[in-house]
Amino acid sequence: IPSGVHGDTGEILGVAVRADHTVAFGLPKIGNMLYPGCGLCGRLHVSHISFPPSLYDDEAIPVDSKFPVEDYQRLLDAQEKADTAAADDASRLLETRIKNEAKDIFKKYIAPPKTTDFGIMFLPSEGLYAEIIRRTTLVQVLQREYHIVISGPSTFAAFLNSLQMGFRSLAIQKRSGEVWKVLGEIKTEFDKFGLTLDAVRKKFEQATNSMDDVQKKSRTIQRKLRSVQDLPGSSAAVLLEDKAETDAEENQS
Repeated sequence: IPSGVHGDTGEILGVAVRADHTVAFGLPKIGNMLYPGCGLCGRLHVSHISFPPSLYDDEAIPVDSKFPVEDYQRLLDAQEKADTAAADDASRLLETRIKNEAKDIFKKYIAPPKTTDFGIMFLPSEGLYAEIIRRTTLVQVLQREYHIVISGPSTFAAFLNSLQMGFRSLAIQKRSGEVWKVLGEIKTEFDKFGLTLDAVRKKFEQATNSMDDVQKKSRTIQRKLRSVQDLPGSSAAVLLEDKAETDAEENQS
């Protein structure tokens, strides 16, 4: 972390004019996300940080990091010296710089339908972010005229998460017709499945009834057979032999 930067919050104490990576002043996650553009010497343009295309029809979110060092330093110096007139002048210059940067983002990167109809200006210093965000009139002008939202190290990740949730809801709304169509097809198939199950149930009931009839007839036959007196074993064998000889004679004749 460069000198002049708070190690916990990332806030700039004064201005770290010799910092190598001004994009890493905020949270580590934000620094890692924006680090590849550090070679642009303070003019970092990250134009395609986007979520999966399936969420919102392949639109990208324009994001640009702005850090007006000179204007912010001029304001801090005037405030430290308690020079009200100089502070007012520096404040007006800072607002003008922020408006120009917002206009630059609007012209260069906001291009619906390839991108969203708004962009994000990332201010990589908590001090600068707090200074800008408290100017409600300026923030409203940026949103109304240039469709630019201001974000800082402490809000960037949360803002992206909220956008992700919103895009998911929007995607569901856009595809609600398809969802209802699929649900209708599922209902039709489920009705057919119910009819098939009902037919199978009836077949099982018929098979069960047939088995019951067979068991009833079997018990009836068993009761009748019990009423017949059993022959002795030797008598039964002789009777069977006589019956076989009689059948053979009839076949020969």
